[in-house]
Amino acid sequence: MSELRGIYGVFRHPDDLIHAANKTNERNYESWDCFTPYPVHGLDPAMGLSRSWLPWVTLTFAMIGLTTAVTLQVTIMGFNWPMNFGGRPFIAFPDFVPIMFELSVLFGGLSTFFGVFLSQGLPNLKPTIIDKRFTDDRFGLWIGADNDGFDADEIKEFIQELGADEVLEHREDSE
Repeated sequence: MSELRGIYGVFRHPDDLIHAANKTNERNYESWDCFTPYPVHGLDPAMGLSRSWLPWVTLTFAMIGLTTAVTLQVTIMGFNWPMNFGGRPFIAFPDFVPIMFELSVLFGGLSTFFGVFLSQGLPNLKPTIIDKRFTDDRFGLWIGADNDGFDADEIKEFIQELGADEVLEHREDSE
């Protein structure tokens, strides 16, 4: 027995999807999403999404990497194990720049990588593929069946009014 997970509409053009996302956002559905084969400029504001917090995570960890590099190099070269290389001072910041840069990039890059995985709930071992055309040349608007007061016929009519080429049900086998 398969249970209804939601209703989705298939669109041919990204502008049609942006229009549909604006109208869907105005209805204040809790569970809905858009699917595109490539990033569509203007879709995030149409969906009511705010800027990501991920750049702040990247910046924070890059600064932690920079601080770690400076602390390690000053501590080691200035106090713990000072070495004289060609008459240079023990604490020579121009010599420290490559390590400072590398640790900033390393910490920032790793935090971004893991931040994306954590924010998206990955690794998801069973991905939900609604329609394979959304990875090729079509755009989709999906409204979940777990919305309050979900009425399949009303949702189908709403998506059809938005200009969808097709309106389909998304069902999954219950386990």
